[in-house]
Amino acid sequence: MKTRDGIKKSFLWVCLLLVLIVGINQIHKKNLGRDIDALNIDAVLPSVRLIAAGEATHGNRETALVWKELLMRLVEEHGCRAFILETSFGDAEKINQYLLNDSGTAEECVFQIDAGPYRTEEMVDLLQWIHDYNLLVEDHERIRFYGIDIQRNIDSKEALLAYIQRAEPKHVSAYYPMLGQNKPHERADTELSAADVTTGMENNKSLYIEQTSEQEYMLAKRHADCILMTEDLLLAEGEAQSTLRDRYMAENVLWILEHEAAYYQNSHALLGAHNGHILRQSNSPLAYEKPMGQYLGEALGSDYYPIGLETRENTFWAWKRRIPWAYHVERKGWLIDLLDDASGQATFVDFSDYNDTNTTAIRGQEWNITGIGSVYRQIQSLYPESSGLPVRLDAAYSAILFLPTATPSALLAGNNITMVLLVSVFVFLCWRIMRKK
Repeated sequence: MKTRDGIKKSFLWVCLLLVLIVGINQIHKKNLGRDIDALNIDAVLPSVRLIAAGEATHGNRETALVWKELLMRLVEEHGCRAFILETSFGDAEKINQYLLNDSGTAEECVFQIDAGPYRTEEMVDLLQWIHDYNLLVEDHERIRFYGIDIQRNIDSKEALLAYIQRAEPKHVSAYYPMLGQNKPHERADTELSAADVTTGMENNKSLYIEQTSEQEYMLAKRHADCILMTEDLLLAEGEAQSTLRDRYMAENVLWILEHEAAYYQNSHALLGAHNGHILRQSNSPLAYEKPMGQYLGEALGSDYYPIGLETRENTFWAWKRRIPWAYHVERKGWLIDLLDDASGQATFVDFSDYNDTNTTAIRGQEWNITGIGSVYRQIQSLYPESSGLPVRLDAAYSAILFLPTATPSALLAGNNITMVLLVSVFVFLCWRIMRKK
């Protein structure tokens, strides 16, 4: 019996050691790649209404560096005043309080973003730059932040409720059950539905505008529309849900462009989103009918300029049960051989530049461009095609940005809290079991 008890104790200690090693390793990997210099993108950026910069994964440090450099260039060269991110529409409300009104900190703002992959030091740096820039310029030159996703609507509900409290304070209590009390992903179980709120806003538009302003009304109305979009999304299933999400994200992008033009006289914006969302190829390689980029391409024509991002060596974060894990993929093939010149520098290929030999070589060619989402499994590394999007490059994108190496984002502490708690609970349970023995 004692021998058996000893084996059990040894087994438990081995399990405990393995969990600690994995946990410490994951937390240590948080710092990978933080010493890499900022990127220098040698490219002529066109003067179009919307440039979309893709991301190969949601867990790379370099993605935010690319967005920051492109935004700085677009602000300086074309007067761009809007940054749009693949996160919930409602997130922007509180973030803009910091960017425009100097309320809070950049790190607090990052935790308003509903997606863990964007809660990084690189995103803090990007928001900090926008904030600091806004302090130095006139009000009409300031940069605004927008989200476009509709998978979560709790922040839109909060923003809409705050607006109704100002526009219609006598009747605001009627909105509490639908806008204030239900959980983010539940359909409101009340006589006053989201559709009722939208209809009420439309019927009382002149009153609301009189109490606030047309600009504030239009933004609040969009929050109401996004609440309805989320409810539609939750009722859909499978492929229909993915198709609906991309269509609604495209509608939000187009609304933002019109809102910026109407109230800020701004005709340029930068959009940061996944490679799969921004591609404009008509015969979509995705599992659903139509990506966001195709809607945008149809609506904007040559005023839409999507940039696909590709890498050779890529170490990145992906999330499993809300815990970040580091993975590594290496891309091989003709495109990598063509663009990787061993200098370690980024390579930019504009498909409209016929004087570029790379353009001539790539046009008309198909490639399985990296398209890894926030979830990844190690077994996928055995099947590289499962981590890519088969596209004809010049049909899907206006340009390609190639990075020889991509590294993991520097996650903020809150992204590791779940892992720390799990390790702590496991240690406590092992201690209790061995203590009883």
